[in-house]
Amino acid sequence: ITAIGHPWAAPRAVNISFDRLIPKMARPLELFSMGTVDLHPVSQSREALLDTAPSVVCGEATVPGNGGPTPPLILACSAADHVITNVTFASYGAPTGSCASGFQPNTTCHSSLSTLVADVECLAKNNCTFSLGKSFIGQSIPEQRFGLVPCLGVTMRLAIVVTCGPWRGGPTMLADFGQEFQGGLTVNATGIAGQRIHIVTGELRGPLHTPGVPEALVSNTWGASFLWTLRDGPQTLSQHNFMMFRYVSFTFLDGPPPDDLVVGAWGVAYEWDDDDSTFDSSNATLNHVWRLSRNTLRYGVVDTWTDSNTRERRPYEADGLIAGSARALVQRDVLWARHSTSWTLEYPTWPIEWQQMTPALCWADYMATGSSVLALAYFDQLLNNTKAGFVDSTGLVGPVAVRKAMGSHGNHIVDWDPSPNASQFLYSDHELPCNGWAASGLHMLAELARVGGTVRRSVQVAAVADALKSRMLDMMWDPAEHRFCDGICAENRTLSVYSDITALYLGLVPQSASAFVWEAIAAHGLESLGAYGAFLYLNALATYPVGIDDDGSTILSALTKCDATSWCAEWERWNATLTMEAFPSDVVYLTSYAHPWGTSAIQGIVHGLAGVRATSPRFATFDVKPRVGSLARLSLTVPSLHGPITVTVTPNRLEVNVPCGTRCNGCMYSHPDVHDSTHMFLDGVAVVAARDGAHLCMIQSIRCGRSGAARILTLSTGHDTANVNREV
Repeated sequence: ITAIGHPWAAPRAVNISFDRLIPKMARPLELFSMGTVDLHPVSQSREALLDTAPSVVCGEATVPGNGGPTPPLILACSAADHVITNVTFASYGAPTGSCASGFQPNTTCHSSLSTLVADVECLAKNNCTFSLGKSFIGQSIPEQRFGLVPCLGVTMRLAIVVTCGPWRGGPTMLADFGQEFQGGLTVNATGIAGQRIHIVTGELRGPLHTPGVPEALVSNTWGASFLWTLRDGPQTLSQHNFMMFRYVSFTFLDGPPPDDLVVGAWGVAYEWDDDDSTFDSSNATLNHVWRLSRNTLRYGVVDTWTDSNTRERRPYEADGLIAGSARALVQRDVLWARHSTSWTLEYPTWPIEWQQMTPALCWADYMATGSSVLALAYFDQLLNNTKAGFVDSTGLVGPVAVRKAMGSHGNHIVDWDPSPNASQFLYSDHELPCNGWAASGLHMLAELARVGGTVRRSVQVAAVADALKSRMLDMMWDPAEHRFCDGICAENRTLSVYSDITALYLGLVPQSASAFVWEAIAAHGLESLGAYGAFLYLNALATYPVGIDDDGSTILSALTKCDATSWCAEWERWNATLTMEAFPSDVVYLTSYAHPWGTSAIQGIVHGLAGVRATSPRFATFDVKPRVGSLARLSLTVPSLHGPITVTVTPNRLEVNVPCGTRCNGCMYSHPDVHDSTHMFLDGVAVVAARDGAHLCMIQSIRCGRSGAARILTLSTGHDTANVNREV
């Protein structure tokens, strides 16, 4: 899309090496061992009580071509103590015959995976079910399972014949690797030719929504099931593709397991350096939240910020906003995010606000690298992504034309899983979040154009941004309530937390009213919000506008609470070791338990509690303005291209390692009503400090210590401050 009606959208040649700009992989993928695990029986070998003759069960069904509702194909043994012992026929395609006369596969229309899928789904079970309709994303479920079969003009059928009989196999045994990861299994054993092992991997134990049942098998949420057949003698079997899993069950279909069976696994992830970041505090729950989020970015990431490697398996723009910025705070690497940003620009997704985020992703690249090259390479596309071309007669971004409607709100996403209902956010033709992302993105692009040397274009874009923000304040701001409406106030006077968190995070709230909006957000709490909403919530609160004397307790409470909308509930209720797609309050069918976009707690801790934030590209200058609430101690290390920044906070003491070549704005929380006579000392020497809201901050920046030593800020009262050190 090139014509959006503005002169600054004209194409412009940029001399850039795309081989450097968009590396296929900034670092190599890392293969590692997950070790070996013990197997624990969850069902014993079962002998037949009676030598009952086997029975045959047959099922056939026509697969609907229109994707309408259709009952599944179910195969069930008539005797409750019988299981399916063999699949004698299976064909997805156009088999001939019937259950009465017998079946034959159609050699020109038959899935070669038919028997394998039927084996995996049915063996050792009393019954098995095959869905025939379409998935929630509109794909044929049989095609998902059996593969795409080239059968033109043919009505697709599924026919399966199985044998039922007494169970004569071995036990079912469970393995727990203790950590969900992406990788594959290895099995070492001395086998007997033809011995079959039915393997199921997954994220959970037990049926869906009933985790923690010791006797339960691996659930069928997101995982895999397959059949391995042993040969005679010693052998090693290993997978060569990866899956996301923690738990594995092994059902031995033809007798007891080999005596020397050893089960292990390998993992694969984007290269990771444990020394790049650290965190510890006096709060065990907070430490667990950090570890949960950090491990997600460690074990759940390959070469892009995929939404997850379970379901979507592709990057979305919002994943860059959340997972991309979180990973930048725990790994000293900038090219992974740059590659991911370029990928989403080449292959955009459908939500309007997601596309509007792309200028923010390029801004993050600029702050990480000091270069605007990524933004310049995609500048015209980024301008279009702001949706400024859909500014209508109101002067606001109005309805946005889309190729294909997704969802019920014209491709808009205000929050997701849960998405707000009508009482929580009122959708309209002119929405605050959409206009907010447009104005913010335009302001970022104006600055990126200026940095890149295109001053005229910068001025033009800034003028459009200022005009849009001015119209938002004219038409969407409620001066009596000191808050933005969800839409044009004359038409939509609904005030919601979603508009509040978006506007405060994006810096759109007038400074004089920022404290009112902050208080409204804090009063709402981290409740009934999804992963995206949690990111906006924490980062909005972390702005701490003037007039807010909160000591960090609001963010600390959000991070450490254990109700249904919390990270704590993810491991308490679901035994999660990676962040979930949604908080446990909104676990729904097909929810993923390995979602990097659930890691916004990283930003909440780094920005909201430790107060560490870059104020210029490459962390050349940065703030350390901690507000740690009731914590007795907080210590963390975040990476920068200049070197690690280590911060340790205890009452009235701040210790910071400042990388040489950078400058730190060092501040300490000091409530003005309590510490009017408080003085600040750097390395034991009094320094000049000034009040900045609820902080006392040094007038001069802090430089690196001698030989890399930490610099120590302390607060005290009643000391002689005549000897003030101005060379800091």
